[in-house]
Amino acid sequence: MEPPLPDDGQRRPFWFHSSGDALGPIHGFMIVVAVHTIYELKKILGRSEVALDLSEESTVRGLLEEMVKRWGEDLACRLLEPDHQKVLTHIRIMVNGRDIGFLSGLETVLQNGDEVLILPPAGGG
Repeated sequence: MEPPLPDDGQRRPFWFHSSGDALGPIHGFMIVVAVHTIYELKKILGRSEVALDLSEESTVRGLLEEMVKRWGEDLACRLLEPDHQKVLTHIRIMVNGRDIGFLSGLETVLQNGDEVLILPPAGGG
């Protein structure tokens, strides 16, 4: 089955089901992002580091949405405000060692191979 051309006439990658039926166009290629975390977030994810496949041009917001899809409300309530539009103020997110507050916040675009660190508050004495 030949995938249809997009309106602009350019060929794009296309997802296919194992039956051979076309599922639809991919708007870009996939990237892999490594996510590192600690404490209760590590317990929810089942490990301290996970690799996630995301579509090209994904943002930190898209990464968090994908994580909530995979790990559910248990993760969401520890990362996001109840409306899921903002990160809780005590959570720090870094991309390649830089706090997203100094980048483009949740709209920071991720690249293949990026390392994202999600830090919940740490306490102790």
